[in-house]
Amino acid sequence: MSIQGPTSVQLSDEQCRLIVDSLDEGIVVVDEKQNLTFVNLVFARMLGYVAGDILGHAAAEFVDDATRHSMPEGIELRNAEDSQRYEHTWLRKNGTTIPTAITLRPTFDREHRYSGSVRIISDLSDFKRTQGLRDQSPNIDASGALERGQGSVGLNSARILAEEQRDFSAAVYSAVQRASLDGILLVDSQQKIISYNQRFIDIWGIPPELIASKSDTRLLEVVREQVVEPEAFAAQVKALYARIDGISSDEIPLKDGRTLNRYSAPVRLDDGSYIGRVWFFRDVTERRVAKERMSEDATQFRALVEQQIAGIFIVKGDGTLAYVNPRFVELLGYTPSEVLGRPFIDVIADKDKAKVGNAVAEHWKVGPLTTQTITAIKRKDGELVDVLAHASVASYQGKPALIGLLVDITAQKRATDLLRTSEERFRLLVEQAPDAIVIYDVDADRFVDANKSATALFGCSRDKLLEVGPLHFFLPDPPDEHSLGVSFQEHNKRALAGLASVFERRFRDARGSEGTCEVTLARLPTVTGRLLRGSLVDITERRKNELALAYRDRVLHAVTLGVAVLVAAPNLAAGMPQALQTAAKALLVDRILILERCSVAATATVPAVALAYAWQAAGVPVLGTEILSRISAGSEEFDAWLRPLLEGKPVISYAATSAGVVGQIMREMHNLSTLLVPIVVAGKCWGHLGVDDCKAERQWTPVEIDTLVTLAQVI
Repeated sequence: MSIQGPTSVQLSDEQCRLIVDSLDEGIVVVDEKQNLTFVNLVFARMLGYVAGDILGHAAAEFVDDATRHSMPEGIELRNAEDSQRYEHTWLRKNGTTIPTAITLRPTFDREHRYSGSVRIISDLSDFKRTQGLRDQSPNIDASGALERGQGSVGLNSARILAEEQRDFSAAVYSAVQRASLDGILLVDSQQKIISYNQRFIDIWGIPPELIASKSDTRLLEVVREQVVEPEAFAAQVKALYARIDGISSDEIPLKDGRTLNRYSAPVRLDDGSYIGRVWFFRDVTERRVAKERMSEDATQFRALVEQQIAGIFIVKGDGTLAYVNPRFVELLGYTPSEVLGRPFIDVIADKDKAKVGNAVAEHWKVGPLTTQTITAIKRKDGELVDVLAHASVASYQGKPALIGLLVDITAQKRATDLLRTSEERFRLLVEQAPDAIVIYDVDADRFVDANKSATALFGCSRDKLLEVGPLHFFLPDPPDEHSLGVSFQEHNKRALAGLASVFERRFRDARGSEGTCEVTLARLPTVTGRLLRGSLVDITERRKNELALAYRDRVLHAVTLGVAVLVAAPNLAAGMPQALQTAAKALLVDRILILERCSVAATATVPAVALAYAWQAAGVPVLGTEILSRISAGSEEFDAWLRPLLEGKPVISYAATSAGVVGQIMREMHNLSTLLVPIVVAGKCWGHLGVDDCKAERQWTPVEIDTLVTLAQVI
């Protein structure tokens, strides 16, 4: 709060804008082409627009046709001190018109060329209404005045002009009071209320009967009770009334939390005579709160800048450092005095000087307003520090500058390097893993990554593999009688839900080979999409071995049953047929025979073997005894064929590769493959057990051979 005389104050741009927007007159700036380049809030409200809807348009767009035709085509004023006053009717947004008085002053550029004009626009609506009412009154009828003679005409004209000037002034003052954002109170030299506006009543909540009393003293008693410091408030008012030339401007906090700006000045006539004092009150609560908030923000910003979070610096146009915060010098190991005024490029590592220098040069040209890069700075002790540098074009002390910050990312970079190394190691492990590993995009239904083992499993290149998905290779799974798609979708759902999903699937690779793999699915974390990691282990050989073991167990079980039958039978002949049938069905053979070697001397007429027992499946050609009778014991070829039996070894023969007597025998017996194992009695080869395949050639397995040897030993 202060009382002072006239003084010269340098106003900021913000203050100037506030003053222009607080005026009661419209302010308009047009260029040399008569396009609107600036309007204040008052003028925009006059026409019913917001300022943004008007700017850039020609002034002629906002007048009616009659006014447009009467507008002057050019401005004749050629000096900055010249001005022009005239009336002008504007066209409002809603289609109505508004009469105004315009004071125009031209503007010129630095070369003194005409560049447009500034226009102050006053609303004449109230004045025009008053003038219209007066024109209808017979007391000031111009035609009546003419009839009273030339002398009275001059007198009446002067009186009419004076009345018009007075009415115009009154209308303008009334309009100002109504439109003002301020509460206005005009008090005469006897402290009697001369005038006030509605805003004054609203701000202070003045009762109608009190304002009607015209007593400023009674009004002061009510007002002072609303302020936080009533005694100081009343003392200031008293001091201003005592010093009639005093001008005061201060802020008054109210008990209800509002803040008012109070301005008071003396009111004098043109001849200098004092007629009273005017008071202006404006609610500046929001502005004060905003100012306090801005002050708090500035304090917080200063605290943030000075904190040890990021190194902040300002580089002037000559490339030298104009400001550094404590964190900046801490990063470099210098004191502020050692770096201020030095070229910024001096603190950059030698390997990055060219890159950073080019980036700074781009900023001084027409480059980006902001830039960000990772670089290294050189400490005083020579150590390099990795930093993230960010710089923005700004203004410092009215000149172009770069404001930037440095963030130490040494730890992050080290962590990134370790992560990259870890990822490379993991990639190498995945790539060299014996298991097939794939990344499957569930939504796209295709592989998006695969290692070498996966390409080997599916028998195609990585590029071909990434064009398809699992269903391209997986075969239907008959046991559960579900379609492949449904079953695989169920496994996907489990994996996406975070549940264990392990299953077996038969597949056919790109070469046409079939096999079995064990599949393990796991969900991969991802920002978008749904990805699964699949690990596939080829268990084809394991499954074959498991099937072979199951087959062996089944055969051994059958042999065991056959032995039980033989043991339980009253004699060999009674139990042998059932025992042979049990063994044959377990081995899935077409015929099983027990043949006894001839015990007499070899002659051309004595058969080499005799059929002791036999079983053959339905549909297999019956083996006649005449076939065996034609095999003489003296045949060297036949003896050579059976000689391994004498040594306790099995004999395997195939019709496709057997010739001579052996081939003839196999063809007559309709055999495609035959397995013979010796039956040893008392240490000598008594005969042999033979099994025949008549429908398909078989590759005899060790399990089958061992099983028949066991059965032969039991017999």
